[in-house]
Amino acid sequence: MVSSFGDQYLNRYLLQRLERRLARRLGLDVVSLETSIASNYFNYFYNNPDHLGDLAEKWDYLAFANIGVTVGRYFLRDRIFLKWRTELIPNNLVLTPEHNIGFEYQPIEYFWLDFNYGFYKDEDVLVNNPKLLMQLRLPIGRFRKVFDF
Repeated sequence: MVSSFGDQYLNRYLLQRLERRLARRLGLDVVSLETSIASNYFNYFYNNPDHLGDLAEKWDYLAFANIGVTVGRYFLRDRIFLKWRTELIPNNLVLTPEHNIGFEYQPIEYFWLDFNYGFYKDEDVLVNNPKLLMQLRLPIGRFRKVFDF
């Protein structure tokens, strides 16, 4: 819980302004940088209190594990969102880049379809990971105001 708040604070207050400026300069609608630095370090300290000396060897893993970048642009009156996402997925202390290309489509109000085609290299094999997600997003504005900081 503490690590989630740390990541939210880092993303919300430190990266949000940078994301907006970068999106404007690149001519995109969305540039999103997501990081898990706080939770990576918190989990490491919590699970390995006796191995703090190993921290110098693992700083890159702790800093970059689960980091993701999403870029995208809206089309057709904001009904279609074309996106590209790259993230570093930890696997046995090795960071593996995973890429996704996809689009979100909103056929009717409150209903989204999210099509993603992901791929990553596992050893010498290119692994494909297609996904289809459906979301029903109901208008709960009052609750959002309570949880928005």
